[in-house]
Amino acid sequence: MKVGILSFHFCQNYGGVLQCAALQKALNRIGIRSDILDFNPISKVQNIHKWAGFMGPACSRLLLYFLGKWRYGSGHYSCFDSFRKTNLSLSSPCRFLPELWECATNYDAIIVGSDQVWNGDWNWPVYLLDSKCFKGIKVSYAACFGHDKQPEVFLNRVRHALPSFHAISVRNTMSQGIINQLTGSNVPIVSDPTLLVDLDFESKTPKLPFSDYILLYTPNRVVAKNTISITEEIRRRLNLPLVCVSPGALRDWAFDGADFIVSNAGPAEWIDLINKSRIVCTDSFHGSVFAIQKRKPLIMIDHKSEGSLRLYDFCERYGFKSNMIAQSTQITDGLLESSPGSNAEVQERIHKHVVKSYEFLRKALT
Repeated sequence: MKVGILSFHFCQNYGGVLQCAALQKALNRIGIRSDILDFNPISKVQNIHKWAGFMGPACSRLLLYFLGKWRYGSGHYSCFDSFRKTNLSLSSPCRFLPELWECATNYDAIIVGSDQVWNGDWNWPVYLLDSKCFKGIKVSYAACFGHDKQPEVFLNRVRHALPSFHAISVRNTMSQGIINQLTGSNVPIVSDPTLLVDLDFESKTPKLPFSDYILLYTPNRVVAKNTISITEEIRRRLNLPLVCVSPGALRDWAFDGADFIVSNAGPAEWIDLINKSRIVCTDSFHGSVFAIQKRKPLIMIDHKSEGSLRLYDFCERYGFKSNMIAQSTQITDGLLESSPGSNAEVQERIHKHVVKSYEFLRKALT
């Protein structure tokens, strides 16, 4: 069987790219060949393809490459682009939907996911696989809606599209609840792909002026007030410098409280920075996952917002709720040494869930 993966490989986001690499590696582990379908649904990208299309597909791809370097910064964009070319098995490039569905006919099955592929805010119905052009097996793996207040128009599309799927799984309880409301089905919750495999890549991590540090990663444009107060308290207690990794999509991101900002790290370098840190402080789902994978002390920042639902579910499912805090006053010396990835009970929960997740993939694709 040959599988096409339709996900977020195109984005300048660490978790988005790494979950694609992880799912591909997991499928390979169970003997299934796969390619990531090289399609970008963003409307601005589609418009550029249309505008430059008269000069040929190579020209439009070249134009997008240089626009990407301008928007995200030359070093940062190049790191992501190099990672995709080196570590992902990609299909032939698909500029428009007809090209995507034509490419899809080369595969026996398409997996949608993981990540927020069913977040209606993006308005990307392509992830519902609602085209009649593809006649093969349709599977969702660890699909997520992002939040529970989805546009009604999008939910109607989801309701009509899901019956054509051969197997459906989601990443969290919130997404499971939405599917249940739409279809009455209680679909399984599976592990994020980045928990299915160990990911280690050759990296060119920028040299830091210190070897022992606190790592802060937040994907938000503006650093939240409680993030500032929490990191200040961690620095005070540990007397260590604060290293921040700028969010992938924000070229001019800045944080006055940082001792050092890394703005040109690709996915491999991001993992390496986590691995070499003393402690990880983050409000990111995948930032938390890789802190656990690398067995680092972890502080997850709770903003009491819709975006925190994914983090609530994550730490509740695997048993480390005490690592999620909303205020600096909740920090204790014990918390600063608390590594969920080194906790035997947490690891056992993750292991059992990973086994069930592989069982879902095997059953869905046979």
